[in-house]
Amino acid sequence: MPLYHVSFKNYNLGDALSPGDWGNAVKSLDSLNYRAWLDMFLEDNRHRLNPAAISRLNCIYAFNNSANAENFALSRHGAKIYELDISNIIPTSVHNFKVISFFAGYLNHLTPALLFDNRPLLEQYWTGNSTSNWTDINGNNIDYIEEVLIGGQAIVKAVF
Repeated sequence: MPLYHVSFKNYNLGDALSPGDWGNAVKSLDSLNYRAWLDMFLEDNRHRLNPAAISRLNCIYAFNNSANAENFALSRHGAKIYELDISNIIPTSVHNFKVISFFAGYLNHLTPALLFDNRPLLEQYWTGNSTSNWTDINGNNIDYIEEVLIGGQAIVKAVF
């Protein structure tokens, strides 16, 4: 299955990507930074609910199709899309990217109440699947877009 990674970094065909770039960035942020706060909260939920899932802080993010990668790249002017090849022994886990997008939309005014009120949605990020009922605390539907967390090295197969 082809996987597609969006990045501002310049990679060439055959380059190896390693997990952890986002985790290193988050860990370097001030603990009061909303994005760091969200990712640490997600990590806490992963440990509690699905410790076998790949950590968002130690992975390579990918989409399972080029259309979703292209849509994501549109919001990141100058980013490139890389088709990745991974060994079948590299662990992956699949989650709903739109849950992350939902909370990212509140980053400038993310409150503990928003996180705790929507805790079922955060928990479902780690335990749900494409057929789950994805809604926020107010009953608003959340779309499902598959996000693949890659828990090991990936090789650049194509550049778009």
